[in-house]
Amino acid sequence: MSYFYTSAQRRGVFLLLFLLSLLVIYRFTKDAIVGSNSISVIEIQHLKAPILNNDLQQFKKPKHIFKDRDPNNWDSIDWESIGLSKNQVQTLLNYKDAIGGFKKKKDLYKCYVLNEFHKNKLDEIILFKSVNKKKKNKKNYFFEIHKSASPNYTLNGQYDTLYYLKDSIISYYLSFNLSNINQFKQSSIYNEQKIKKIALSKNQMKFIVKQKGNKNFKKPLGKIKMNVADTTAWMTISGIGPKRARTIVNYRNQLGGFVNKSQLLEVFGISQELFDKINPLLEIDSNNIAKININNDSKDTIKKHPYFNWNLANAVVNYRDQHGVYKSLSKIKEIHLVNDDLYRKIAPYISIN
Repeated sequence: MSYFYTSAQRRGVFLLLFLLSLLVIYRFTKDAIVGSNSISVIEIQHLKAPILNNDLQQFKKPKHIFKDRDPNNWDSIDWESIGLSKNQVQTLLNYKDAIGGFKKKKDLYKCYVLNEFHKNKLDEIILFKSVNKKKKNKKNYFFEIHKSASPNYTLNGQYDTLYYLKDSIISYYLSFNLSNINQFKQSSIYNEQKIKKIALSKNQMKFIVKQKGNKNFKKPLGKIKMNVADTTAWMTISGIGPKRARTIVNYRNQLGGFVNKSQLLEVFGISQELFDKINPLLEIDSNNIAKININNDSKDTIKKHPYFNWNLANAVVNYRDQHGVYKSLSKIKEIHLVNDDLYRKIAPYISIN
């Protein structure tokens, strides 16, 4: 039986034999070259031992020693020793300067560069020094509001804290601040006297604190001057709190002042019932009303007034442009939008000068 190989099969056999020959040659050559330089496992362990035992110790980073456990006194090196980068350290130092220093851990840990790892490390290190602040002899300033031989019980409920000195006569004082001064000026006992700033010790004074029993009970010391009263003065009236007082003052400023008491009903939140109740407590002075100059003011200025909308402000300016300046206030009635009722309403707030 004879076997025949094609030319392709013969080439394949020769290629296989060639590759096997290369493999055999590679193995022998490798053993000859590497064999003499090979290191046994025992030799490797022998070489490693002194590094682990001696040399490695030389590369260990020495433990950082903190000169002070209070982080307020740390420098950049101290902070870097707990694992912070230079940029993080700078951020932390800027934060410390911004808050005026760390008084407790909570202040320190609010800085975003510190993670849980840093906080745990700091818990083992930091210790805040107890600061004994010397009490400064702080001066307390007052101003006198009343003197009498016998107690004046009507003053007790008017101020949050009323101070007094009792000798042959009783002198009443308030803390020297803008709120108390304005409130005092709205009272019936204020007679244009000069308010003097007096330094006194609270230790030598007695005081009366306003009772909180009935929150709705408020009795002003005198009538409320509608065009000068601030929010504090308005709040002395029963039924008027901080929000409503601010609304009244803001509306008065937009108007330029009240010319009659009934205008208070135009303020949001003032009902007829509340107005009737507080009306006897109100006093009006319309001598210093801020006015619109219809011959000079622009349309934008005029329309800011509560009684002038855009159409009316535009009409006032157009009439002036077409007919010249207003020679009298009543000329404004020639504008078709201004009837008798509106004229009576806006007349106190306009001028031609």
